Amino acid sequence: MIKVNKPDQVILATGSLPFIPNIEVKDNNTAITAVDLLSSEKWVGSNVAVIGGGMVGCEVVDFLAEYGKNITIFEMLDKIATDMWVAIKINRIKRLK
Repeated sequence: MIKVNKPDQVILATGSLPFIPNIEVKDNNTAITAVDLLSSEKWVGSNVAVIGGGMVGCEVVDFLAEYGKNITIFEMLDKIATDMWVAIKINRIKRLK
């Protein structure tokens, strides 16, 4: 799916211990972690793939949406934000839509 969508950057939001798989990213860029992004260590292009639709991934998507990024979430479960507290999840899902 990443090859088909051809994002400028891939963000891995895999939880507390980042895992960076060996994937090819456009223009020989490397995948970055949510921590790298949110701590201003690295930045992204216009088209972004976020790997992981849990709490961290959804927070990253919400953050990047404020900058007008074109974002695709890749999640192995049927739903995103399954690990979020319900009150926060309801608001976050509304914002992401």
